[in-house]
Amino acid sequence: MIPEWLDNGDLPPGVHFAQWAEVEERLAFNPRRRRLLAGFREACDLLRRAGCGLVYLDGSFVTTKPHPGDFDACWDIQDVDEEALDPVFWDFLHGPRRRSGDSSASSFRRSCPRARPEERSSSSSR
Repeated sequence: MIPEWLDNGDLPPGVHFAQWAEVEERLAFNPRRRRLLAGFREACDLLRRAGCGLVYLDGSFVTTKPHPGDFDACWDIQDVDEEALDPVFWDFLHGPRRRSGDSSASSFRRSCPRARPEERSSSSSR
């Protein structure tokens, strides 16, 4: 459950778990935020297909700021199938980037395996 905003427009410190409907209701309160959240949802869907079960949303997007520039996010690598991971997430090894032609992309912080599957030697282990 997402707690009430503090007087300064921030959420209280801590990790606040929420269902998607609550995230939409509380954070997508204008067209800019709806567009950013759509990009976040796309990223979450791609991560889920690869086995990711937990994504964190942070930054100015989780405040009452009307027009955040982007969203900050990171994801748990536990149970992620590296072979099924969309290449866009490997790009973040070199810093936040936008997907080509995607105006709603974000600064998705990396939390991913050390090397791309094709960069591993055949003797390396998970």
